[in-house]
Amino acid sequence: MDDRQAYQIKIALFRSDPLVWRTVVIPKDATLDELHECIQLLFGWMDIHDYYFEQIKSQKKYVRFPDDWNDGERVKPISSIQITLHECFMVGDQWKYVYDMENDWCHDLWIVKEVTLEKAGEPQLVEWAEDNLAENADAGVTGFYEKQAICEQADHPQHRQMREWMETQHRPFDAEAVQHALTALRYERIALPPAVMIADCCESLFALTNYETLIRVQFHDQHYDVLFIDHDDEERNIQIFRSEADFLDSYLAACDRTSIHPLYQNGYVLHFPCDADFAMEEFPEEMLEPQLLRYERGKGNTVVSKEEFDELFALLEFLAHMQGFWEHHLGYLPDLHEAMILNVVRKGNHVQSEMRSYYPMLKKSRLQLGKNAQAALTQGKDSDECLQMNLLPIPDLVSGDSDYAFYIAATGKKTGFLHRLHTNQKNAAMKEVRDQFITYMMEYGIPKEIDVEDQHLYQMLIQVCKDLKVKILWKAADPEILSEQFEEAMCEQNPISALDQRMLESLAHLSEAELLAYVEQQPDEKIKKILKQLLYMSLFRKE
Repeated sequence: MDDRQAYQIKIALFRSDPLVWRTVVIPKDATLDELHECIQLLFGWMDIHDYYFEQIKSQKKYVRFPDDWNDGERVKPISSIQITLHECFMVGDQWKYVYDMENDWCHDLWIVKEVTLEKAGEPQLVEWAEDNLAENADAGVTGFYEKQAICEQADHPQHRQMREWMETQHRPFDAEAVQHALTALRYERIALPPAVMIADCCESLFALTNYETLIRVQFHDQHYDVLFIDHDDEERNIQIFRSEADFLDSYLAACDRTSIHPLYQNGYVLHFPCDADFAMEEFPEEMLEPQLLRYERGKGNTVVSKEEFDELFALLEFLAHMQGFWEHHLGYLPDLHEAMILNVVRKGNHVQSEMRSYYPMLKKSRLQLGKNAQAALTQGKDSDECLQMNLLPIPDLVSGDSDYAFYIAATGKKTGFLHRLHTNQKNAAMKEVRDQFITYMMEYGIPKEIDVEDQHLYQMLIQVCKDLKVKILWKAADPEILSEQFEEAMCEQNPISALDQRMLESLAHLSEAELLAYVEQQPDEKIKKILKQLLYMSLFRKE
């Protein structure tokens, strides 16, 4: 199919008066889930509720995760992620899109005609009428108009409360900003749905895995080591390596806790959100979607190509199809911590799988404190300080590079430090962390306790602390302290001086809603990223 072929679709908000409607052109090879993303932008929704599409003629429903859908109907819905528009749309069809079922934001869709895009793969806003309504209005359209009426009555007892609500919930319609956001969906369309598709086909495999399950697969004359990691609410992902050597390099780094590279170095990883209910309160939804990435030295995390995705999807789809067989014969897949591996060989239609013993040689290395440094420190002063230390990966928003800078941060009641690591080579990085810690102790004295959440840091410092008789604890970080460290590192890595001072002064008196709208309107993507980060860190909130 020509990637410039598209549908022109008119979308109207049901029961709105005057009628709120938008006409958009979207590629035929887009999925229904991608159309959902477009509608969210077109009507100013925040994408925090479930949705479904329904074809009026057939009454078929399409949802993001059919297995989790339960509305009492006998017919199971179809996945909106895996079906494209050209597979289910016909010119003249009428559809319904319902967002936030509790408040029933119902939209009527008409498939107007087939058109050709000016730029391949990019949705286009064609026509529109009326401003957006606001999210989370009880009773949907009716509830919004009631709140709007209160806002217009200065003497109403709830006038101020409704005005504040409207400022936080209402996103004014801006055609230029919407078109800019629609254009950006082209990249997201390539990167996100494949990961969701892989996640969907492998989700059930986690029910069979243990703490860490390694499956070695000979598939299509290729070798893969597939590691399922399921550490309760702490970590959940799938790592894929093309050779045993790559797997062992990564696994030994994980065991030694000595590498600041991702533990899937030279491989791929599919991250899964952990405690989604909790995380949704802290992070935007797009940060919680599964992401299929590979790690390249010097480049950092990169999105996989279409060819890589097709290859990995075929592999993981094969494993998902084997689930029933393994569930019947094995019950649970082997745990690597018990030195067991599941070896699978596929030749044509013939598949062999067996449990094997597997003993990777694990070598733990720790940095020790030099004699001179130990003598100088033991003769120095002690302090009552209790430090929280964290290793922070900080993105470079100013230059736009995909790689991260790593910072070592320590915070106590009276003292602390922040230091950017100058290397990402594990041995040099370990030495740099140790030397920075020694420099701190030379100035402020030896702390009585260090709290470390990061496993890499814990292993880097455990021998130094043992030599100095410092209590070191592996415990969860204080969220407030971690946030402060992150903000300080972000400001150092991405200095606010990159912004025009007049811009900062103009933002000081804007409401939160006006500020969000201003950020979205910025044409410069680098400046927009910095502003969004500053918003996240609450630097512009009024006292």
